[in-house]
Amino acid sequence: MKHKPKIVPTTLLLLLSACISAYTSNSTAKESIGVAEKIVGNVHTSKPSDKISAGDELYYNQYIKTKINSGATIKFGDGTFLNIGPDSELQLDDLVYNKKTKVLTGLLNLSGGIFRFSNDLKSKMYVTLKTPVATIGIRGTKFSAFAKRSYSELAVTEGNIDTISKFGTFNIGKNQALQITPNTLRKSRSISEEMKRLFDKASALLNFESELEMFEIAESLDAKSWEKGCEGKPSNWLYDQQLIRILKGKNITNLIFVKTAYGIIVIKPNSGAKTSLFYNITRLVKENYYTKMPFFNVQLGIIAEAGDYFGKKTNFKGEKIRKISLKPIIFKRGSVASGYPSDKKLGGGRSFAISLRFMKLEKSDYRIWGNVIYGIQFADKLEIGSPPNNPSYILDMKTGSQIKSDCL
Repeated sequence: MKHKPKIVPTTLLLLLSACISAYTSNSTAKESIGVAEKIVGNVHTSKPSDKISAGDELYYNQYIKTKINSGATIKFGDGTFLNIGPDSELQLDDLVYNKKTKVLTGLLNLSGGIFRFSNDLKSKMYVTLKTPVATIGIRGTKFSAFAKRSYSELAVTEGNIDTISKFGTFNIGKNQALQITPNTLRKSRSISEEMKRLFDKASALLNFESELEMFEIAESLDAKSWEKGCEGKPSNWLYDQQLIRILKGKNITNLIFVKTAYGIIVIKPNSGAKTSLFYNITRLVKENYYTKMPFFNVQLGIIAEAGDYFGKKTNFKGEKIRKISLKPIIFKRGSVASGYPSDKKLGGGRSFAISLRFMKLEKSDYRIWGNVIYGIQFADKLEIGSPPNNPSYILDMKTGSQIKSDCL
């Protein structure tokens, strides 16, 4: 009797093949490339319901979306960190670290928002950054990227990066930036105000140093000189050459200038700071309220506060003092804030404080409304005390619109 050879059905072979293929594909797709070391606020994958939490592993082609006032710190296998700022959308397309070659490769697809990529300098990074306006190959160490639909920026804070794009090959060193539109690429030493604002917000949320402090802010779209209409008339405010260089090409009308015995301090309101606090401060400046006012609370290297401490100009008749609302607040060096204290001698929001260092307060009634863009070194020299025995005074205080319109 002849024995028939055993035949494995074709369908079974196909099934086994499919299983092996699926297993291989799934194991590759599910291989971890890093971990979510820190999550602040609302961070999720492509599904809003699929939240990412601290300690979660991240995989190939991982999609990450951060909401407003949210952020994430990702740590890769080589020790590289990726800090993703608020309101950002990023996909880690095939990003992988090869332990043998010590090379990190892949594609970072930034649809919008901001991130900081920080390599430990021990491994190599050959990644491609894709934004809505350009695709750029990057070899380097430490850089930040900002993107929106019509515009992108790269800024290097350590080492250097080589960029390769349709615009050619550029090497960008420390404190240099690229500004990119669909049709142009410009190498610069400045970044946009929008990138700086988002980066500062990311650094505050994720508690890392705001390394873009050394960058100048790109010139405003309003390129009219503040000198226009005042030719030949010397200014009592715009005489410092360093200040003039910083303000050149910028619209100064929304800035606030504080004249002290040591020099002029210039305050820029934060983007979106159209609050009752800021409007109140601006109104008081135009009324010459702060002229000859003391810096009544100056703590060396901590804070300098000015206003009507002695109560000489305070008038609460018919005015409602806002109830104190204590909230967490993070000050950076140069942050400018005002409060709503019930203590009438502080003027019910008429005072303002300049932070001289980084501070994180768990409970405070202060609200930050601006930032010193010039002259913080003069605030360091103010007479210390609370109040000082011989306080420093605001010699004069003007808005940029007053200086420009009145040729002051």
